[in-house]
Amino acid sequence: MTKIEHQKSRSDKKSLTWIVTKASLISVALGMTGYSVFEFIASGEIDGGEFATHHLLPVFIIGLVVWLALHWLLQAKLVSPIQEINEHLYHLGLGRLAPLQLVSDVREVESIVEGVNSLTSQLKKAPESDASSKAVDDLVDLRGKLKEVIDSEVIKADSLVPIMQDLTKLEGHLLSALESQRQN
Repeated sequence: MTKIEHQKSRSDKKSLTWIVTKASLISVALGMTGYSVFEFIASGEIDGGEFATHHLLPVFIIGLVVWLALHWLLQAKLVSPIQEINEHLYHLGLGRLAPLQLVSDVREVESIVEGVNSLTSQLKKAPESDASSKAVDDLVDLRGKLKEVIDSEVIKADSLVPIMQDLTKLEGHLLSALESQRQN
């Protein structure tokens, strides 16, 4: 499959957010409709205005609340973690061999996180990517330490020492990666 074909096939797909939103809305709407039809049949003769104000409006409000709660729950417990895992896998493919820091109380999501971290660990053990992955890890550490220094009110000389040490480590790992690349 060519890159253009792959991009076209991906554009035909719906996002998980859209699918969850649509499916939960349809489920709630079907439940509301079924209940309303049952109430209408069970009530016998009823005034349309009274039915609308005393039944349809409360059912609509309850349905909306249920749908919002369901949508929020599915978004928080499934969609967002899957998006974070997907983003991490993208970075992993680019060579950033950092572990995935995602805590979830959903068993299947936690299992995927463990699998991704196991894969990351195995990739780090591969000899040819060792220097490159360490360099990327050094960059991540360096970025965090630089952010801490930037966010602090006063920049002290002592706070720059760890950054310089990380720069030295990064330089060594980059040189090793370049040397390894030249040998191949």
